Amino acid sequence: MKPVAHIIDARTPADMIWQMQALREANEPVFSLGLLPKSATCEVTPLRRTLGPAVFSARQLAGALPIGATLHVWSVELLKLALAAARQVGGQVVLSIPHLPDSRRAIEDIPWLIGQHGLTLTVPSRRSRDLLLGLGADPQRLATLPPAADASLFQPPAPARRAEVRQALGIPADVPVMVVPGEMVRCGGHKLASWSHAILRNMHKPVQLLMPGCGPQENTVKFFANTTGFVSEVYFTGDDFSRRDIFAAADGAMWLATRDRGVTAIVQAMAAALPVLASATPDVCEICEADRTALLIKVGDPRTASAILLQLLDDQAHARQLGQAGLARAREKFEPVKIRKILREIYDQAKPL
Repeated sequence: MKPVAHIIDARTPADMIWQMQALREANEPVFSLGLLPKSATCEVTPLRRTLGPAVFSARQLAGALPIGATLHVWSVELLKLALAAARQVGGQVVLSIPHLPDSRRAIEDIPWLIGQHGLTLTVPSRRSRDLLLGLGADPQRLATLPPAADASLFQPPAPARRAEVRQALGIPADVPVMVVPGEMVRCGGHKLASWSHAILRNMHKPVQLLMPGCGPQENTVKFFANTTGFVSEVYFTGDDFSRRDIFAAADGAMWLATRDRGVTAIVQAMAAALPVLASATPDVCEICEADRTALLIKVGDPRTASAILLQLLDDQAHARQLGQAGLARAREKFEPVKIRKILREIYDQAKPL
């Protein structure tokens, strides 16, 4: 088996950090070629010299790798340095992206990128792979890597832990809580979630909204939440709690992105047996079974989202049924042990640069 090393930095999408941590083997090192990502909880070895040229990182990385190693790059921004290091050790590069680019032109450039550099690319859905194949991508260097939820999320949390997290947040035990699990990025849907929450609050008793983690749009999201009139019921928890604790404190999950932005967060919520309400973006439609494992709505419709949330809050039996169906699908399709087998095949088939 080829040795594997994982490459990340602070610019790596949180969706990819979660995926990497769920799938990496214990003996596979993780290197950061820049600032350390806040969402990483595993051991990470920093290689970037703060005041030195970026090329030093590639040299340092090559020096830390065995001959013929597979470099799994989880951020497009790190590809150039990873390719340089892989060439020095006669290795191969696997690049994983959380979703296809927003622009058609950028999507059309991907087959050229694969062929020019001789790397292997993974995408999260068959739809994305088929689209790239239709544009001429090499099928031997293009693979579908489904999302995986961390194994710990499949274990029901202790009731005491749920109470502890809620107490730490100041949330009463009898108040329903919805979590927005994705990273705060452009088009990530956090403002729509806050808007939906405000609409719901005009029709319903108190409902709390949890927004964990951070992201480049964090300040924008906080500003918008402050304009709704219900910001006191929106909790921005940063990285103060683990994903497992956040899901333990919640009663449901909302993912209202206006474009595909990665699907790992949705799979995490399903693994935690939370009822999921999500925008029907292409990748989400492939991951979820509409009306059985998740409630899907058209993109950019906060009023419908608030109406469906109201139904879930008023019908706890339906909410539990939806959560259990999501958990069953996550166990069937997205358990780490199953996705690791797919990833191992990708590594084995990756060709040297």
